[in-house]
Amino acid sequence: MFPLCADQGLGFTAFSPLAGGWLTGKYRSGDPYPQGSRMTLRPEPYQHLVSERTFGGLATLSDEARSRGVEMSTLALAWVLHHPLMTAAIIGPRRPAHLDSALAAVDMTLSAEDAARLEGLVGPGGQA
Repeated sequence: MFPLCADQGLGFTAFSPLAGGWLTGKYRSGDPYPQGSRMTLRPEPYQHLVSERTFGGLATLSDEARSRGVEMSTLALAWVLHHPLMTAAIIGPRRPAHLDSALAAVDMTLSAEDAARLEGLVGPGGQA
């Protein structure tokens, strides 16, 4: 989609930039899904993410966030917002703490190297 947007001079708005909660750290390999989560209420759109490859990428992303002293969701949103064609990201926080984490992403600066490393973890063709 990004090449088309660039060609046409358009921005892009990400819907569900945390992949239905997957980029928040709430889903872990071998653990039951949290009660009331999307994976218990409506798993179909996210079923393709259930793999050890995904869980490995998420664990690495979690480690990266921890090393920076931020929430996993903050780092994931910062990566989404870092893309030059990203106009906005539609988020749906359920709790005030979720909003705090999202707002922290706006102030987070990523270098090109940081963004590339994160792309390798969670982007197309990455671990997750």
